[in-house]
Amino acid sequence: MHVDDGAHLSTSPSLTAELKHILSVTYGSKPGYPLSWHDKISEYCGINFIHHPDGSLQAHMGPHIQEFLTKEGMDALPGALTPALPDFLDPPSNPEPFDPKTYQSTQGGLVFLNPIRSDIKTFVNHLSSFNNNPTQSHRDKQIHIMRYLKAYPNEGPRFSSDPANYPHGPQLSSDADCSFATLPNSQSLSGILYFIGTNNAAYASF
Repeated sequence: MHVDDGAHLSTSPSLTAELKHILSVTYGSKPGYPLSWHDKISEYCGINFIHHPDGSLQAHMGPHIQEFLTKEGMDALPGALTPALPDFLDPPSNPEPFDPKTYQSTQGGLVFLNPIRSDIKTFVNHLSSFNNNPTQSHRDKQIHIMRYLKAYPNEGPRFSSDPANYPHGPQLSSDADCSFATLPNSQSLSGILYFIGTNNAAYASF
């Protein structure tokens, strides 16, 4: 079974109305493919959204992070104030090899958080370069990142809807699409486009 879903987030009501009109004209008349709109989206593909009274929108992955940390056995460990210690880029202090399969599994979970958790992105990407030959030191750094996530699970960007906060005019918007189990190996695909005004500012696919 193929399930297709998409999301559009924007601080611009006019841009949202234009997109809904285009989608309705293009797909709304096809039998068997009804379009439904959720104007106050609260969760999409592990990302949660908070609609603040001032009209701003905040994205975070708190529930997903908490589930991920429990799976990684982090419930008994304390949180950490920072995502990394000063010696993060130093050579491994404990060169004892660590199980690559376990390391890669944790790394995959951390990489999934990167689009929302920019505060850990640099450290997570650095640790990805050791996927084939991780050491105990690299594992300890993974654990420290997860301790930081435990202390701050609900952090994420907040986007204002007030035009006064965009003195140069263009506003931020994003579109996401995902397909479930559509590849021959039953894997799924997701993609996100970020726009500033009408210009593509960033792209992520996983």
